[in-house]
Amino acid sequence: MVLKDTHKLTIISFAIFVAVIDELTRKESILKEAARLFRMMGYPATSMRDLAGAVGMEAASLYNHISNKQELLKTICMNIAERHSAGLNEVKKMDVTSFGKIRALVRNHIQINTSLPEMAAVAHDQWRHLDEGARQQFLDKRNEYERTLKKWIEQAIAERAIQAYDTNVILYTLLSSLQWLHHWYRQERPIKAEEIELEMINLLFNGLNKQ
Repeated sequence: MVLKDTHKLTIISFAIFVAVIDELTRKESILKEAARLFRMMGYPATSMRDLAGAVGMEAASLYNHISNKQELLKTICMNIAERHSAGLNEVKKMDVTSFGKIRALVRNHIQINTSLPEMAAVAHDQWRHLDEGARQQFLDKRNEYERTLKKWIEQAIAERAIQAYDTNVILYTLLSSLQWLHHWYRQERPIKAEEIELEMINLLFNGLNKQ
């Protein structure tokens, strides 16, 4: 009797596990298609019907997996923001110079944008459509990221590791150079993400002049 009950529990536990994995897979698929559509059409112009068609289900069935369109935008934007925050925190722990920290953070930024280009594009271009609470959370993380990077730039200038240009010019030139990636990069392009990372690092920190 005990063996039979144990067997039944094992079957039930496995069924629950499969159901959970199936739900996670479905949500991941919905999130991926939402990012693609938000990037292509913009958040306001993307309807739940558009999203349902992209994932092959009825619009009403989407609500079995998500509460609303805003939930998807928040998940995408905060996913990217938290990845950048996690990278920032890791770089803070590094025992390297300020210039070394700048390089490490730029490298991490490139890796995020090339591994998740559609989500990165949505986070950069569509965050203004977040509801007030989520928008403030997102901006808090972005502002902390920029403040820290600017502080390292100031320290690197003081250490004479980089040219003493205006810190805002350096900051936003770096960020603008990084943000173009999600507008251009596609994983099916012939150039590999690793090659882009190497060339961008060399270009940003060594310049165009031949040494």
